[in-house]
Amino acid sequence: MVKVFFKPAPFTQKYLLATVLEKNNMGSWFGWEISHVGAVESEEVLKAAFDFYESCKKGSVRVNHNTEEQVEKTPF
Repeated sequence: MVKVFFKPAPFTQKYLLATVLEKNNMGSWFGWEISHVGAVESEEVLKAAFDFYESCKKGSVRVNHNTEEQVEKTPF
């Protein structure tokens, strides 16, 4: 029997993102903790993600760098 490695597309999976406090002798900062939750179960969400992926591959998705959202400035 031949074992085959299957790697699903990243958009088919769900992840939980959280910030965690990290520190060393130079200071402290927040880093990421990323946990795999499981596969996306909604067919509607999967189709939307796949359609977006295909649009990106074709070059149909364009970023408008001229539009800026107003965001609060970081105090440091």
